[in-house]
Amino acid sequence: MFKMRLTKRQALFIKSLRVNRGYTWRAVDGEFVSRYTFNRPFASEPLRGGNQVDGMFLCDLAMKKLKETGSSKWN
Repeated sequence: MFKMRLTKRQALFIKSLRVNRGYTWRAVDGEFVSRYTFNRPFASEPLRGGNQVDGMFLCDLAMKKLKETGSSKWN
């Protein structure tokens, strides 16, 4: 299983994109990767605009980091 750690700042960035700005999972992944420029969580092929599964994974990690796993705002 893949292990990835987010900083609190990264988790807040993801939350801002998904919750406050209403970005799709694909857009969240695209923005996150372009800002932090490291490998995608599942080493998927780079897609213009991001990858939906990777975006879902990033949002899940951010929710756990911020202890907001039961929040419906993220959906």
